[in-house]
Amino acid sequence: MAGGITQTGIFDKGLGNKNKIQGELRSALEILVKNDIELIICEYFRNILEMEWAIEVALEYGLPVAATMCMGPGGDESGMAVGECAVRMARAGATLVGVNCLFDPNVCLDVLKSMKVALDAFELSPYLMAQPLGYRVPDGGSFGWVEIPEFPFAVEPRQITRFEARKWAREAFNLGVRYI
Repeated sequence: MAGGITQTGIFDKGLGNKNKIQGELRSALEILVKNDIELIICEYFRNILEMEWAIEVALEYGLPVAATMCMGPGGDESGMAVGECAVRMARAGATLVGVNCLFDPNVCLDVLKSMKVALDAFELSPYLMAQPLGYRVPDGGSFGWVEIPEFPFAVEPRQITRFEARKWAREAFNLGVRYI
């Protein structure tokens, strides 16, 4: 069973207090660990620095750590490149690295390709993980589906089919993604 933590809402692009942020993350993790989770997922982080702080706290519990960021091809909210974010998550100690649900499967696949190139260049080999959105949003802008006109109440026409999901999953698997 996995348990997840997410961005704190108090991080301000590096100006936030690391101890305060990590204390909030630690409080959330303590509840999850008491309930016998076997994997910690640090997910939906928008900034690589806050992600690194989260991974640091998660590793304190002696469990495997997955780290997925909500970012598209443009990188994190500070403009850090996708590949650099992947390398930093792996170097911080995440067993799995990847991307999650702001963008559609095809955009996520492009991001994962960039992550894999950077990880390979630095001879890092964490498992790759993806949590793509189930909608088509190639026009999602820099913050994905929350920027489309249909968000949040009329996105159903953009839903991917099970055949598209299967095709994407095979492409992701061929790329090396093992956690979807």
